[in-house]
Amino acid sequence: MNPSSLVEQFLNHLEFEKKASPYTLKNYRHYLEKFLEFYKSKKLNAIDNLLIQEYIVFVKSQPLKKSTQNYFLIALRSFLSFLEEKGIESAKPNLIKLGSQKIASPKTIGKNALNELLSSIDLTAKDGYRDRVIIGLFIEAGLKVSELSLLNINQINLKSQSLSFTDKKGKARSYKLSPSLTQTLNSYLSSRGDQYRPLFIRYKGEVDSSDQGEKMRLSTRSIERMLEKYTKFVSSGVKATPLILRHSFANNLFTLGENLESVSRKLGHSSSSSTRIYKKTP
Repeated sequence: MNPSSLVEQFLNHLEFEKKASPYTLKNYRHYLEKFLEFYKSKKLNAIDNLLIQEYIVFVKSQPLKKSTQNYFLIALRSFLSFLEEKGIESAKPNLIKLGSQKIASPKTIGKNALNELLSSIDLTAKDGYRDRVIIGLFIEAGLKVSELSLLNINQINLKSQSLSFTDKKGKARSYKLSPSLTQTLNSYLSSRGDQYRPLFIRYKGEVDSSDQGEKMRLSTRSIERMLEKYTKFVSSGVKATPLILRHSFANNLFTLGENLESVSRKLGHSSSSSTRIYKKTP
């Protein structure tokens, strides 16, 4: 079987079995297409040790950041691991060694700046309560923007003041919400006056109540734009992006004394090794 077909099999494996995000799939396709171009230029018949060694030298000779070089090699190593699991003869994944790189501490927003962000929202505006709830969930649950966009009303329990859902990886996650956020949620839902399923809906554009209001669901890009609108009120100058708010959530948990496994579980990480970077944040 030719390498191009094997790469497609691997990408399908990531999408349907590993539940990889569209962003991850896009990047892996890009990195592996570069590898296929290199493979074809060598006019070889197998993905053997010599090919991989030459490709490693090629990648490390490119004018790229060390982290970017590593991304290319990580994608290739994952692909080789897939081939090994399938019993397809090829170079072994442990042949690939990553270059060392300095890991920067994630940017975060302090408590005062978060309060500024929340207080900048006009609750008399039609989208005021909605926006306050979205930012509140970023702060109290550290969700990804894609997870926030996909939330449904039935995943909120006002009586128990909790949020529960199953993420794309099949992990059940639940969060206890503060009384103030629960009250804001109640005000937001009371103001809706519709039977739509999505927790967060748009207020602009054509109204479409079909399929339980699925077409009214607020998109990830709309949530990002909403944050951009309010971030100018943060005096520290740090942009309140979804990722920075997620970093701030994790950093706050460590500050409060939660252990690595607990924080990893709340972030929905597959491995606690992905969570360790947040402990480096001062």
